[in-house]
Amino acid sequence: YGDTSIYIGYVQISMNDKAPIVVCFQNGERIWENTDYEDSGDDSVGYGVFFWHDRVYAAFSVTGTQGRPDQDWRRFTKDGWLTSYGRGDGPKATVLARLDLETGEVLSATYISAILKNGNTNSANALWIYYQYSR
Repeated sequence: YGDTSIYIGYVQISMNDKAPIVVCFQNGERIWENTDYEDSGDDSVGYGVFFWHDRVYAAFSVTGTQGRPDQDWRRFTKDGWLTSYGRGDGPKATVLARLDLETGEVLSATYISAILKNGNTNSANALWIYYQYSR
């Protein structure tokens, strides 16, 4: 977006724990870096980012919920289409989040997952994101 570049990925916290990271640069200078989106022990990885006009969206993988809601994505998805990971733990679901371009803070987010017949969450990864504008 203009002279702004955003990089997304993860930080290896421990042998069994990854935490997402998003870093923003303008004209080659780091403006912000966020690593506190999720600190519950879940393996969460940032894997996609895109701009739409002045809006920034990021995709993160999640493997369940651990800890308190204020430690994971649930604090951002309260008003999302899906507000939680669902039942079970393990399969990778997606959190799609809109980020503040100036700070990297989450403005809104939703879980994206699939549900098995038994009600448990199944994998759902956002491999391609398409935004269609309509009035």
